[in-house]
Formats: sequence, C-alpha cells, structure tokens
Amino acid sequence: MYFNKQFWIENILVEGEKEVIFDYNSSHHIVCTIRQKNEVEQKIRSNDRSAVCIVTSQIDPKDQVRSMFESLTERKLPKGSEDPDTWLVSPKRKSSQVEFMDNNGRLKENIPPPLEIMPQAFQSFVEQVNSELQRYAIQTICVIRWRLNLGGPHNPLKESKGGAWSLDGNIWYSTPGTIYINNIGMHILASPLLSKIKNEISELVRSRQSEPLGHELFREAWEQVSRNPRSALAIGIAAAEIGTKQSIALLLPQAQWLVENLPSPPLIQILTDYFPTLPTKHTLNGKITISKPLLEKLKKGVQMRNNMIHGKSTSINSCNVEEILIAVRDLLHLLDYYCGHSWSLEYLSEEEINNYKSKT
Repeated sequence: MYFNKQFWIENILVEGEKEVIFDYNSSHHIVCTIRQKNEVEQKIRSNDRSAVCIVTSQIDPKDQVRSMFESLTERKLPKGSEDPDTWLVSPKRKSSQVEFMDNNGRLKENIPPPLEIMPQAFQSFVEQVNSELQRYAIQTICVIRWRLNLGGPHNPLKESKGGAWSLDGNIWYSTPGTIYINNIGMHILASPLLSKIKNEISELVRSRQSEPLGHELFREAWEQVSRNPRSALAIGIAAAEIGTKQSIALLLPQAQWLVENLPSPPLIQILTDYFPTLPTKHTLNGKITISKPLLEKLKKGVQMRNNMIHGKSTSINSCNVEEILIAVRDLLHLLDYYCGHSWSLEYLSEEEINNYKSKT
C-alpha cells in the first residue's frame, strides 16, 4: 500500500526548479519532495511565499488492517468500528467531524471518517504511518536548515495539507482523522541551491543525523530576543553549554556518560582547557582553538545569565543579548566544524572569520 502526508512550509523560496526529491532508500521506501505550489494551491495561498513538502511511503499492513482499508474503498465502515450514532452522543467523542455518513448508512464520497471511530488496530497502524511520515518531513527540513544556516522556529511545519492512502498507487483516498499542525512557519532556501546538496542532505537523514540540540535551542532563543531578552539569554547560554557537551560526546564517545551525568566545569574552562585536547575531525590553522574575542563574549553571556538567575542586578536588553547570541551561533558552527562538518565554517560571522584570518 501507498501513503503520503503533505505539509505547507511557509516563507520558502523556490526559484528555478519545480521540485527537489530526496529518496532515502529505506525499508518503507520513504521519499520526501519539496515543490512549488500548483495552480490550485496558488489560488488558495496567493498572498504568501509558501511551498509544499510531501512525504510518501510504501507499507504492507497485515491482512486484517488491509481489509479495513478495502472496506473504506467501498464506502463502508470496517468491521469493529464504533457505531456512528452511539459515537455522536458519546461524552468521550473528541472529533468535531460529524457529517461523514449519508442517509443510506454509507460513507460520503471524499469525506474520511474520524480516526477515533475506527477499529483500534486501524488507528494504531495509521498513527504509526503518520508518525513516520511526519518525522521524515521534520528531519529533512531541519537538516536542510542546519546545513544551509537558515532561520526558523523549532517546528518547521506550519500546517498539514492532510494525508492520503492508496491500494495501488493510482486511486487515492483521504486518510481518516488526519492531524493538523498549527505552528509558526520557517524560512528555508532557494531550490537550486538545495538541489546541489540533496545527496548530502539525504545521507545525513539516512544516517539518522539531525540538527543538533544546541542549534534547536538557539532558534528558540533567537525568536525571543526582541520580546523576551532574559529568556533568550538563558536559552542561548544553555544552547552553548549543551552544544559543547554533545560535541565532546561525539568526538570522545567513551566520555559520553561522564558528560551527560556528572557536573561539568564552567563552559569557558571546557572550551579553553579541555576541548583543544580532543581528537577533532578538523583543525583551524593546524590548531584546535576558539578565538579569544569569541570566548570573551561567551564569558560575558555566562556572567549575565548567572547574575540574572541569582537575582543580581544586571543590564539585559535586546541589543546586548543579540551580541551574545551571535557569539553562541558562531560557537555552534565551530563545534560542527570540529566534529567533521567542514561546510559549517561558511556560516561564521564576518567578525569571527577575521579573528582566525588574523592568526594566519
């Protein structure tokens, strides 16, 4: 059987190419496609710069579950479904979707029944399928954002366009009880640039690599820098600390338990005294180093954070927090570089690039 789930991705720039396809060669034949809006979609969302992300899979369910899908093609509720009339008056009913049966007791055309009315085996299968499709959509876009240093919120999917299934890949039906997401959108990339590195993106996703947690936390901090600078500062320094710990665990796997479970020395001490001793994948000018100006900014940020959480008077505003967060972002890119991602140097701030050029 064939399944898909589609998502709107806001603020995407798709220029020059109609679509970019990522084939993950997985056991369920997962394929993720990012494409332009078609003519119908353009009419619906003519005032925004959005694109569509579609994830498809091929899965053979057990005969019992497959027969339930076959019942739906005949506009019949599968055996074991809850009685619609009983469900409508049930205090446990969650779905607001009520008009899915016609006067003859058959399913209306092109209107899927609520998932919660279906047999439990069907519900479990559909939830597993949807979860896998959504996971690949999020992971693909998060890896793209990480690889191309693009902004955006923690969850890159604004809303779902729904899901569908097919017995043969030709005739498609809407998936019962499709869950809709309602989150802020993201900014992503120009498709021609994405097409050049799609094999690299596919390999990262296939190997279960995703955007590091430090980068995810940085996004949350950056979103709040104007409205809630204190929260942004706290989350930003946490991003630096967590990013550093995770990089150490990647470079020295035998130290992972110690890093994750024991109290750590201060961030600046780790970066100054310990990190340069690690077996990094790359070096800068033959050395493992964090520039002194960057360390000074991080030290300032840590002091501001510590003063804040201990109730000491300290000046925290959007301007000085933004400076700290840019330093955190530079640190995270340097950590990526030392962990083997050579492309991350492209995303250092101009000031930080000059800090290393001055040493050559």
